[in-house]
Amino acid sequence: MEISKEVLQLADFYSGINYSNPLRDPRATTFIQDGRFFLQASPRQYDIISGEPPRESSGCGQSLHGGIFSLMNSRLKQGGIATFWLPINQLKVEESKAILRAFHNAFQNASVWASADQEWIMMGIKGPGRKVKEEEIRQLWSDPDTGADLRGIGVEFLNNWARFRDGRRRDRSDHRGRRALTDIYPKRLTDEPWNDQANHRFALMYIEAPSAVQRFFVLP
Repeated sequence: MEISKEVLQLADFYSGINYSNPLRDPRATTFIQDGRFFLQASPRQYDIISGEPPRESSGCGQSLHGGIFSLMNSRLKQGGIATFWLPINQLKVEESKAILRAFHNAFQNASVWASADQEWIMMGIKGPGRKVKEEEIRQLWSDPDTGADLRGIGVEFLNNWARFRDGRRRDRSDHRGRRALTDIYPKRLTDEPWNDQANHRFALMYIEAPSAVQRFFVLP
């Protein structure tokens, strides 16, 4: 799903570790359409839905609306997974919290994958999901393809991976009572410039290694 056909035309020019143009996969079908409108019109349900709003000079701004998260949930199969990009380095802290609140309103089983570059990923599961055994996770590093990808982004060991994941407890407590981003109140995202120092302080709470590791091992 893409809103610009020119982006699809550039897929052959990208290069990266183990990269191959996914558009050439015979299983792939592409649409030039706004993702939200597509989901509203489609009766199908999916195993995975991933969203990445386009970058804008003033942040991810008005391309993001709170109702998209509930719509994604409604189009997932039971146990399905939704992910959504959250560039907190392009948003004010209060705006990031409003988006996080909206996502958690839509997905009770949710987590945030936080990294030092402040390019975060929100992940929600429809329903309770399932507990993953440690051995299943360790196999990701044994597989040549996934292992190379993980090491390529600096996640060389399981404990490194743990610091990228932040559990439900911290995430919910940090924005409890925060007004969520909704379609009725889209101006909870503004055109005001973000504060780099405030963003760094906010991000640090999520990626402190000792506490992140502890939360990782106690989560179900």
